[in-house]
Amino acid sequence: MVELNETLQECLKKCSKEDLWEIITKVEHTEVYILDLQAFQFVYCNEIACKNLGYTLEEVQLMSPIELHPHNSSNELHEIANRVESLGSASFSTVSRKKDGTIYPVKVHLQYLVEGSMRFILGTMIDLTQQENFRAEQWKLISLLQDFSVHANVYDLVVTDFTMPELNGVELIRQMREFREDLPYLLISGYGSNMGDYDLEKEGVRRFLKKPEAIQHLPQEVREILN
Repeated sequence: MVELNETLQECLKKCSKEDLWEIITKVEHTEVYILDLQAFQFVYCNEIACKNLGYTLEEVQLMSPIELHPHNSSNELHEIANRVESLGSASFSTVSRKKDGTIYPVKVHLQYLVEGSMRFILGTMIDLTQQENFRAEQWKLISLLQDFSVHANVYDLVVTDFTMPELNGVELIRQMREFREDLPYLLISGYGSNMGDYDLEKEGVRRFLKKPEAIQHLPQEVREILN
């Protein structure tokens, strides 16, 4: 991690009641920024922020929040900074822009810091893209199971991967078997999947295929099961 200068370190350590030093030194999966309020320019960001944005630390240190948050005007961002300075903290949702122009949704929390005549804002940002993707996958799975519960009798075969965002393939088959226990289920898995925890026969798995051979053998396996 890029080292903070001594002034910022002392400033953060004095704010121990907010655990801000812990945020800076140990935070994972969260973008962290420090903004110099007088210059209205970033003086620090962590490696996660650099990686997500596609900028180097040196490039970020030449930027202001206006360049990272295109959906907020300069006046809006200065008003937010004034509110943080007045109230001590603030949280809101917005979007950030990467170096390649990609826009992604973020949840922002800002904390006011002061050391002598120097004033800073510590900002943490969480990328909401993964959360939104997870919710979308979760909704797709719920819709699939709802449809299956109503129309289970029209299916002749279920083919599923083992690795999925919400349930694994065995857990999905368990839920489907509550509606069609007699239906043949074909499970596909990659080399890295740990199948040792499951008795596939008892779980109702008729055939089990390993990737990448599964692609080659799948048509034959399906024909044999259906015949």
